Amino acid sequence: MCNPGNASITHVCTGKTCRFGGPNVVNVNTLSLLVGTGSLFYERKLSDNLSGQMGVGYLSYKIEDSKFSGLILTPEVRFYPKSNAIDGFYLAPYFRYQNFKLENTETNDKEPMQITVVV
Repeated sequence: MCNPGNASITHVCTGKTCRFGGPNVVNVNTLSLLVGTGSLFYERKLSDNLSGQMGVGYLSYKIEDSKFSGLILTPEVRFYPKSNAIDGFYLAPYFRYQNFKLENTETNDKEPMQITVVV
């Protein structure tokens, strides 16, 4: 039920996309969770042919004494030529920030070795 004084959120989830009653979409890459990577994307309709999306991803792998982990941020502006924002074909310039870290805990002095790469 929706009161005039209260906001209500209705949503429909199909597979890995959730559309919240209005101009919002949340995407989750569920298959990547099986291999130690997670990503979440939020898209908001700004006009009939424009939307903005922000993606966040995290990965973590461990092999013996080495651990590789990282954070990925991807802001994106999407232009929909057919004025169907959030659905259909789009063109999108984007920026991607990636920060990865490689750690090795097996050393003679018991100090962990770290290598950080920012792309």
